[in-house]
Amino acid sequence: MDNSKSGRSANSPLKMLIAVDHSEASLCAVRFACELAPTDSAIRIVSVVLLAQSILPPGDATTTVLDSIHDDLARDATQALSSASEICMRAGIRPETAIIDLSVQGTDVVYAILDAAASWHADLIVVGAHQHHLLVRWLEGNVSEALVRFCARPMLIVPQCSAEAPRRPDRILFAVGSVADAQKCLRYGMRFATTASCLRAVHAVGRSVAWPGERRESIGEESAMVLEAARQILEGFSRRTTTGTIGPSETSDDVANAIVSEAVKWGADLLVMGTHSMHGLKRFAFGSVAHRVLHITRTPLLLVNMES
Repeated sequence: MDNSKSGRSANSPLKMLIAVDHSEASLCAVRFACELAPTDSAIRIVSVVLLAQSILPPGDATTTVLDSIHDDLARDATQALSSASEICMRAGIRPETAIIDLSVQGTDVVYAILDAAASWHADLIVVGAHQHHLLVRWLEGNVSEALVRFCARPMLIVPQCSAEAPRRPDRILFAVGSVADAQKCLRYGMRFATTASCLRAVHAVGRSVAWPGERRESIGEESAMVLEAARQILEGFSRRTTTGTIGPSETSDDVANAIVSEAVKWGADLLVMGTHSMHGLKRFAFGSVAHRVLHITRTPLLLVNMES
């Protein structure tokens, strides 16, 4: 695990910041986080009070109307915190809670959450997802992408459908694209495994593209190096480990679909991937596999920023 953002050691207690709204998706995320959290974890739950103007159609609104809407939004945020706290308390966890009022803080919801994580030195940010949109009541369109894109810390996205009967993940799938992915993602993900966990690492292989001045090993050579790096970490932790190579099927050229299919087929309780900030033509060609996965996965997805 790279702790440059928090200055914490890999063995220090995990600090989980859970961002909630008043939706079932958020409650599912809280339930799963409580199951996932190591016993010495600290949990802080935050809820954002939106600007009243942001939910009104363009045009003028009276101060009285805006104040009334703000009061309603504040009540919703308070109720969301209360419901999430009750879930934690039933799991034997006493969380910290905080309301973030955008009318006071003067920022947008994405940066408010990121700032809250930074000021608390969170190791992990947790959010719920419903119908493949993060924090569906808060975030629209490109804003949902921004939360993942700008987050330098590991981030856990929990689809609503995945958490109907949450339990501590017994089967963890690591989908990696390079030796660096394998080393960083596996070391971070092991914080949520036990010696009884069933662990699998797969090298996700896309269509081969050669870039000017870039040396590429053959797919076989590359996979061998990636999976050997994964095996060295996995086998030092558990005997219930497997590795393999996956890629697009004959009917699909989408690596993201191949990863999601593997998670379903293998019965993963948790999927772990790295995120990258690629630029220029390379980003145009590949996009971000992890970003595509988060929109279609039904498995809780732990994203580890590879550049933090």
